Amino acid sequence: MVDHTSPQTFSGPFSLGADFPTPSLETWRAIAETSLKGRALESLTSPVDEGVDAKVLYTAADRGANPGLPGVHPFTRGGIGQSREVCSLFTHPDIDIAARQIAEETKRGAHSVWVRFSGGVRSGIDPRSPEATQWNGDGIIVETTDDLDHLFDGVDLAATPIHLEAGGNAIAAAATFIAALRRRGIDSETVHGSFNLDPLGALVGDGVLAYGLDRSFDLMTPVAAWCLEKAPGIRALSVSTLPYHGAGGTPVQELALALATGIDSLRTMENGGLKPEAACRQIRFLFATGRDFFTEAAKLRAFRRIWAQAAASCGVDGPEAAALIHSVSSTRNLTTRDPWVNLLRVTVGAFASTVGGADTVTTLPFDAPIGPSDPLARRMALNTQTICREECHLDHVVDPGGGSWFIEKLTEDLAQAAWTLFQEIEALGGMRRLVAEDGLTRLLAPAAERVRRQVSRRKAPVTGVSTWPNLNEAPVTRETTDVQALLDLTGSRRPGADVSNHLEHLEKLAMEGTASLMEAAIEAADAGATLTQMAEALQFGSRPSRTVPLPRISDAAPFEHLRDVSDTILAESGSRPTIFLANLGPIPEHTARATFAKNFFEAGGIETVANGGFDTPESAAENFKASGAHMACICSSDTLYTEGAAPLADALKNAGALAVCLAGRPGDNEAPWRKAGVDHFIFIGSDVLEILGSLMQRAEVAS
Repeated sequence: MVDHTSPQTFSGPFSLGADFPTPSLETWRAIAETSLKGRALESLTSPVDEGVDAKVLYTAADRGANPGLPGVHPFTRGGIGQSREVCSLFTHPDIDIAARQIAEETKRGAHSVWVRFSGGVRSGIDPRSPEATQWNGDGIIVETTDDLDHLFDGVDLAATPIHLEAGGNAIAAAATFIAALRRRGIDSETVHGSFNLDPLGALVGDGVLAYGLDRSFDLMTPVAAWCLEKAPGIRALSVSTLPYHGAGGTPVQELALALATGIDSLRTMENGGLKPEAACRQIRFLFATGRDFFTEAAKLRAFRRIWAQAAASCGVDGPEAAALIHSVSSTRNLTTRDPWVNLLRVTVGAFASTVGGADTVTTLPFDAPIGPSDPLARRMALNTQTICREECHLDHVVDPGGGSWFIEKLTEDLAQAAWTLFQEIEALGGMRRLVAEDGLTRLLAPAAERVRRQVSRRKAPVTGVSTWPNLNEAPVTRETTDVQALLDLTGSRRPGADVSNHLEHLEKLAMEGTASLMEAAIEAADAGATLTQMAEALQFGSRPSRTVPLPRISDAAPFEHLRDVSDTILAESGSRPTIFLANLGPIPEHTARATFAKNFFEAGGIETVANGGFDTPESAAENFKASGAHMACICSSDTLYTEGAAPLADALKNAGALAVCLAGRPGDNEAPWRKAGVDHFIFIGSDVLEILGSLMQRAEVAS
C-alpha cells in the first residue's frame, strides 16, 4: 500500500500575523502621502451628499453609535431570519398581456406582485376622457372588479402578496381588490400585500390627487382601521420616495422626506384614534436604489435607525418600530441608448438592496425606459434576483455590511444628516405644508442641478452613453400599445350597471369619514362601480388637489437627446456630424488624447475621423479638407502643443473648420496653446454637454 501521508513542513503553533510587524496609522499615512507626491491624503476624500463624505481609510476610531443587534431596536441591522420578498412590477396597459405576465412570473420565482394602474385611473379620471390620454400608457388600465379578477387569473391570491399602486385613487382600488377576493371565496384575513395609500407621494408624482389632500388624509384612519381588523396581512399606507429620487433628490433628502411623511401619517392616524403601535404596522416605505452601491446599502440601514428613533419618541420601541422597506431599481439611472448596460445597473441595485436589508426587492427590466418590456428582459430581471438568492445566497447572511467601519460610519453620517434635515422640515410646519407651499421643489432643485453638473462633466459617468458610446449600435425598440383601440374594445364589452344607490351611500360615508367606509366601497365595487365612479363618490363635497408634478430626471437624457439629433441629421443628409482628429506628431504623442477625444465627441453623436498623425500643419489641414468634416480637434502632448498648436489651429481654420478644439487643459495664461485660436478645450472635468451642444448647433447649420 502506498503511503500518501503529506510530510510535515512546520512544527509548533502557526501564527501568520506574528511574522509581520504591525504598521501604525501614521506610518501608513506617510507612505500614502509619499505616493501622492506631496498632496494631502484628505484630497482623496469624496463627497457622498451634502455634509457626508467618504474617506480613503476607515479604522476603529470611525466607529459610530452602537448599531445594536439584528432584530432589536434600533433595527439598523435588520431582522433575523429575514426572508427577502422578490417582487415583480407589472405595468402593461393591456390586461390580457399583464395577466399572462403575472401568471408566468409567479411560477418562475416571483414571490409577490406589484401592479401599477394607469395614470388616468390613479388620478380618478375616466381613461376614455381626453385628459387621461397623457397617462394611459404608463400602467394597467383597470376599471372594475371584473378587470381586477381577470388580471389575477393565474395567481393564488391567498398565497401571493399583492401590492397595488393606484396613486390618489388607492381606496377605490383597494375596495375593488377585496371585492375580487370575496368573489373567489377568499377571506381577506388570509392575504398579504399593501394598498399604498400615499397622498403626498401621489400628488407630487402625478400632479393630481383624486379625493383632494385633506379628504385623502381624513380617510387614512378608516382604511387603516379596516385593515387592522379585516386584513391584518395588508398594510394600508405607504411612503414612497420615488418622486423625490426621480426629481434629483439626494440620499439624505430621500431619508428626511420619507421620515417627515411617515410622521405626518402617524399623526393623522393617532388623531383618528389609532394607537401608535397599530399605526406603525400600517406603513411601508418605498425607496429607489441608485448608482452608488455603498451609499444605497447604508441608506436603507440609516432609515431603519431614524424611523425607529422617531417611533420611540412616539412611545413605540417594540417590533412595530421596525420599518418595512421595499426597494426598486432607480429609473433615473436607466438608459435607452445601449440599454444592455442597464443589466449591470439593476444588478448593483439589487445587491445593494439586499446588503442594506430591504424586505422586498424589485428589479426592473433593462428595457423599461424604452417601452413595454419583452419576455427576455422580464425574465432577466427576475433571474437577477434568483441568482443573487440561489447562487450567491445573499439572503442567508444577516446584515452583510455590519462590522464594516466604512458602512457603519456612512450609515451614521447619513442618519445624522437626514435627522437634521427632518428637524428643519418639522420646524417649517411638516411635510404637508412643505408640499402645499411648493417648498419641496425649492428643496430638490439645487440637488437636481448638482446632479446635472456632475453628469454634464462626467463626474457621474453613464457608461454606454456619456462614456464609451457606440454610434453604430443597433437600437433596441419595443412595440407600443394602441391604447385608444384597447379602450374602445374594452368599452364595447362593458355592460352598464345601476350602482347609484351604492355610490350615494359611499358619498355620505366619505364626508363623515366613518369606519364603515371600506365596506361600502367594497359593496359598490362588487355591484359593478368603476374606479372612476368611486373616485367621484369619495371626493364628493371636496375636489381634486392639483399641482405641477415633480420632474422625472434621467441622467442620460441630455446626451441621448444629442444622439437623437445626430440620428436625425444622418437620416436627412446621409452622414452624421463629423469632427477630424488633427493628430500632431507620432502615435505615442497623440494616441491617449485621440482616444479620449473619440470617446468625448461620440457621446454627443459626433463621429470622429481618425488617422496616424501628421508632421506639419499643412498636411493636417489638407487631410482635414479631404475628410469632408466640418470641425477638427487637435490631439497631441503638451510638449508638441508649445510650438505646433497655434499654427495648426490657424491652418485648420483657414481650411474651413467651423470649430477647432484641443484635447488638453488650457494651461496658465502663458501657455502658447491658450492663445492658439482654439474654440474649446476638452479635458477631464470640462463641461462635456455644453461643448457638445455648441458643436452640434454648428453641425446642424452646416448640414
